[in-house]
Amino acid sequence: MAADLWASASRYAASEQGRSAGATAVGGALVADGIVGFGRNREGLGGAVKMMLFGLVFFAVGMFLVKPMLIDAGTVGSGEAKAVGTVTNRNESRDDDGDRLCSPDATFTVAGTVYTASAGYRSSACPLVGGSVDVIYDVARPADARIAPDATFRLLGWVFPAAGLLFFVVGLWTTVVRAGQIGVGGALLLRGLRGRRSAAGAGTP
Repeated sequence: MAADLWASASRYAASEQGRSAGATAVGGALVADGIVGFGRNREGLGGAVKMMLFGLVFFAVGMFLVKPMLIDAGTVGSGEAKAVGTVTNRNESRDDDGDRLCSPDATFTVAGTVYTASAGYRSSACPLVGGSVDVIYDVARPADARIAPDATFRLLGWVFPAAGLLFFVVGLWTTVVRAGQIGVGGALLLRGLRGRRSAAGAGTP
């Protein structure tokens, strides 16, 4: 009995109809997996495109909002100079979770004149009143000054654009792979359907 079933299955697999049915099944499975992604952690084409868009949003926020506030604010630009200031006020506040945040003020001296600079950000790392901070000011107008974020804070400013770029690259790679998978699967599916029609028209068993 088992030998007869095996022989029948072998003849069917060797026939044009059997090969066409196999190609159709494999092609359909590849197309479906490429579109929706089978498995808990497997992204389909739609998920890959969403990942790319998510990465672009993260990258844009990082480059156009976070970078100017944290990275560029700590960089001495053209026509600017750096001085050491003394913290005079911490301007403490609380966030929604009740954690303390500070946005310090500091005084610094240029050519015998004392100026005040403020931080354009809030941080949980609160400097002590009387402590020293770096101040960046406009050489032509020293009153136009800002407290520079420290090196750690500036490094954190690269997290958003770096994470966005990583998500975009992974999403792009997954999109290319899934698109190729859909193309191969689609070709197999069409070949299998044509083969089945040809076999049916020719009366192939």
